[in-house]
Amino acid sequence: MSKLRLKFNKTDNMIYISHLDMMRVIQRAMKRAHLRVEYSQGFNPHALMSFSTAVPLGLTINNEYMDISMEGNISPEEYIQRINPCLPKGLKMIDGKEIDEKEKPIMGQIRWGSYLICINTKNSDSIIEKIDLFLNRESITYIKEKKKKKRWMRREVEIRPLIESIDVFVNESDFLVLKVMIRTGSEGNLKPEKMMELMKNLEEIDVILEDIKYQRLDLFLENDDEKIKPI
Repeated sequence: MSKLRLKFNKTDNMIYISHLDMMRVIQRAMKRAHLRVEYSQGFNPHALMSFSTAVPLGLTINNEYMDISMEGNISPEEYIQRINPCLPKGLKMIDGKEIDEKEKPIMGQIRWGSYLICINTKNSDSIIEKIDLFLNRESITYIKEKKKKKRWMRREVEIRPLIESIDVFVNESDFLVLKVMIRTGSEGNLKPEKMMELMKNLEEIDVILEDIKYQRLDLFLENDDEKIKPI
């Protein structure tokens, strides 16, 4: 058995398929490429593959990661060479490495994500000033509602520790691009859309939330406070 960690991108129309559908697309492509994935044992066997995060619809992904256990010995290079011709446009494997069979699933290791946030605006300087005000807040909270057993539960969520940085990446007359590093994964997760919603409400930023575009650049593990790419 070979256990591989693979990096792929998700662009074009593929950004509009769900996480479960993407898993199905990859499994069908493996069948066409005659790549045999390992299955779990038990009453309801499933393919031994896991993804770093559940990717929301509409988000362009530069680097997404997956772990997969394959029957027999197959190198990452051979896997990529065989599966890419069978994948639809917008989904492409770009790198990989072999990992130990006992390594923890990638989903449980991810800690940070970097994103680009693209904003159409004629007042970028004002937005930049308010970003500083936003980051200088000691606490940034919102009330999260969740329905449980036919009852709505409400709890306060603190997100300030989940934001490491917000930097100006591009600043033009009518276009502003921010590069952010925020907490992502099982030990704390903040969507960039939620961060911008709170920034707009708290600092009264003049933006239309529905017009903002988001692109995820990469994901990171963490070791002794150092951020490390999975591959």
